[in-house]
Amino acid sequence: WDVAFSPRDDMLASVGEDGVVRLWDASSGEALGNLPRRSGHTDLAFSVIFDPHGDLLATTGADGTTIVWDVDNREVAYRFDDHNGAVLSAAFHPTDELVASASDDNTVLIYDLSSGDLERRIELPSPAYSVAFTPDGADIVIGTGSGRIVVDPMDVDELVERAEERAGRELTV
Repeated sequence: WDVAFSPRDDMLASVGEDGVVRLWDASSGEALGNLPRRSGHTDLAFSVIFDPHGDLLATTGADGTTIVWDVDNREVAYRFDDHNGAVLSAAFHPTDELVASASDDNTVLIYDLSSGDLERRIELPSPAYSVAFTPDGADIVIGTGSGRIVVDPMDVDELVERAEERAGRELTV
């Protein structure tokens, strides 16, 4: 279902129909083992993505969770379960400070990895199937079930400016 290449150039992560997250040696193709199911998702995992440095791996699942794993010791670093539906995609901010998750519950959630807190909730009129940050981290990009791509700035002041432009008037925050 999904595969991710580590920025360290040494590892691949994959997840398939059985929902098991497997790690592979990128040069030899040798299996490096699976992430432990007992501390992972309680239902199928859907997607895998490495952070920009290859230290963390995020997995998403049908159980409504996004799990961020420490790649070196293969332990759960963070477990986020604030979605009310399957989590279909995740993305790391280029600074490694944030992780975003997209769900069929019509939301994208952004978490601060320094505190583990929910930083921002983006409500959508349709399911969020995919999420990504722009390379400079200034915007978050969301693929939706309505066939639209939503681009939102990460900077709150810029978000207000864009909303005011769309509204044609000054807004109070």
